[in-house]
Amino acid sequence: MRNGRLRILGLVLPALLATSAGATPIAELVFVASSGAGAPGTSTIQAEPGDLLTAEIRVTAGPEGVSAYGISLEFDVDLGDELDVVSVTELLPPGFSFSFTPGVARIQESAATRPGRVLTFEAATLGLGPANRTFVIGELVLRVTDALATDGADLVLGLWNPGVDGLFDNAGADLAPSASFGSASIVALPEPASALLVALGLAALARLRRFAP
Repeated sequence: MRNGRLRILGLVLPALLATSAGATPIAELVFVASSGAGAPGTSTIQAEPGDLLTAEIRVTAGPEGVSAYGISLEFDVDLGDELDVVSVTELLPPGFSFSFTPGVARIQESAATRPGRVLTFEAATLGLGPANRTFVIGELVLRVTDALATDGADLVLGLWNPGVDGLFDNAGADLAPSASFGSASIVALPEPASALLVALGLAALARLRRFAP
């Protein structure tokens, strides 16, 4: 009997895990354009002071769908004042009927004691929201400042606006405990002189290896 139960558990558990993994909504930041040399397409981009970077906020819904959301953004999370917000656009993705307020409620620049915030990208529907697909909820343009440093995450998505932010599925259940909120990083481009020294060093090393006995 015990072996039979173990066999049933062995069949059911992978299915439950697969359903759970697919049901997790994912919010992520993806850079889609740059005025500089950085290559867009991921959540990390190279830049230098003065560059304008465009990022999309994307949400991927699982099979349970998303019927309402409110998601906010923190930037300059290391308090280094590396980014300035130039513009913010809240979108109404296909599958959603309305936003509770037009545009985001507040853009708060960073200070010496706290990160900056963009509150809140939100929308809802009275019917069934999108399921098993990715949709864009907003876009922002950022200017890189002279304080740019390669030091980890610079922007972080989350539920930073208590009482307003949240995530709900098509049955009205709270998705926030299982949601995944992503971050994004700006990496300083190496200075031309430094890049040249690195290239010369690699070339010299390759030559030494070539002629080594």
